Amino acid sequence: MSDENGKRVYVLTGPKNPGTVIFGNDYLLLFDHTNKLLNKESLHKNIISTDYGKKDGEIILGGMHTHLASTGEYITSTDICTLMLYEKFANWKQYYVMSDKYVSIWNCDRNQLNVLTKKAWEKINKDQAEKKKVQQADADKADRTYNELNYHDDQFDLSDAMLALAISLMAVTALTQKRWLFVLAMFPTLFGVIMGLAGLLGWHIHPDSLTKLLS
Repeated sequence: MSDENGKRVYVLTGPKNPGTVIFGNDYLLLFDHTNKLLNKESLHKNIISTDYGKKDGEIILGGMHTHLASTGEYITSTDICTLMLYEKFANWKQYYVMSDKYVSIWNCDRNQLNVLTKKAWEKINKDQAEKKKVQQADADKADRTYNELNYHDDQFDLSDAMLALAISLMAVTALTQKRWLFVLAMFPTLFGVIMGLAGLLGWHIHPDSLTKLLS
């Protein structure tokens, strides 16, 4: 980059191993218009190695590193250059640079930078965490409601099955005039009535073995 103050050259460090992006060990060199070196500035005081690709079978969609006070509060020019060089290979969506007071968010799809104060960042995270808690509570409540309704549905299914069996036995009893068939029909009749009342009144009667046969 060149302007009235001279020429600025940014020096980056490239990785030796695939699947790694190197941040840090970067320099800003300032030359005058006769290409005489005027100043050499180290932008990061350390080397930050960030992996991309897959980790534990999951695709890494972003990354982050922190800045010391000596590096500065914001993302550096060399950070952005490095991201623009490797973001497509890494398939990153976002990258974060954290400091004591600010959070720099680089959108890898749009090559767009957003900077938030640390307080705003923490507030957003807190709000999102609270929303997740509310959503999880709603999901748990819906799951409990579903299980309760399914519980009562099983009771009504048993009632229907037992009463249908009782009606069939009553029909055979009417044809054969067998007293023992009438007595036998009373058992599914009584059980069907009890299960129907249990479903209506919320009684906790739930024969799992019979329910599994009907489901």
